[in-house]
Amino acid sequence: VLCPYLGGEAHPPSSMALHQVTLLQNMGLQVRLFSCQETRVTQSEQYFGSKATLLTPPATPERLQQLASMGVDVQLPDDSLPLMVRWQSMLTNIAAYDPDLILFVGLNSPLLAPLHATRPVLGLCIHATPPMAAVDVWLTSTPALAQCYSAPWAPDFPPALGHYHPFRVKLKPATHARTREEFDLQPGRIALISAGFRLESEINGEWAARMLA
Repeated sequence: VLCPYLGGEAHPPSSMALHQVTLLQNMGLQVRLFSCQETRVTQSEQYFGSKATLLTPPATPERLQQLASMGVDVQLPDDSLPLMVRWQSMLTNIAAYDPDLILFVGLNSPLLAPLHATRPVLGLCIHATPPMAAVDVWLTSTPALAQCYSAPWAPDFPPALGHYHPFRVKLKPATHARTREEFDLQPGRIALISAGFRLESEINGEWAARMLA
């Protein structure tokens, strides 16, 4: 299993990758998890021309220990190294492991180009499309897209055959149903809900205040 970045459970793409690893492990398959931590780039704010940077918490030691107890080896790089060095090192590690299949969980990664040239690649995107990369088969939650080829990124990437696989993450049971009365919403009024991992840091100030007006 390959993912561009492995963070904690609160990071949705990481949660998807971790839950797919657990699913495969429960099926009796031998699984190893690789990530080059591609969003971790030293002094990345300099590339943006501002002080903006993406601070995604890494996977907790407890979660990594849980994977290890399941027999899943997790290979992470020294993220202080340049990305090119990490990619080259990870390609060497994957070749040494010699997997029968690469399951990529994410939108894109430069690693997929050399991997797809030598091994079958299965893609699970964080969006409702195939990954923005060369994959042989992609996992779709839409039955109508199964058993047919999709090429949303053509001509840059070849078509990928869809396979129906609705499972993304194991959802936690709802603990409390919220009612319209709690928010003083009358019947027929529209409720707009924003959900996301970085909302607290990215949606604030005057813009956020207007949402509550």
